[in-house]
Amino acid sequence: MTKESKREELKPCPFCGGDAKELSMNRVGCKSCGIRTVSRGTRWRSIDAWNNRTTNESMAKALEEIENQFELLQLSRQGYDTVSKETIEASLYKIKSILLGESEGVSDV
Repeated sequence: MTKESKREELKPCPFCGGDAKELSMNRVGCKSCGIRTVSRGTRWRSIDAWNNRTTNESMAKALEEIENQFELLQLSRQGYDTVSKETIEASLYKIKSILLGESEGVSDV
């Protein structure tokens, strides 16, 4: 399989597991449930967006980090000095890197 043909291969739908297809105006969608990407300007960008979407696992990790920050925020509101600007900023960077599929840790904006 060439790099070009591998790039054209569409992953199954992230919601129902159905087969994907290319749609008009540089979009990709599911043949079964109808979910689709918005136009990314080019065919390749739309295929890349469909194939490289956020996984359920990374969403779960991000949600866990968000819940941890809400707990710290609640403690802070109760008078505990547990949340600093730096802590919140580091957490937001961590959530961003999880959702973008980057290695864990702090990354630049």
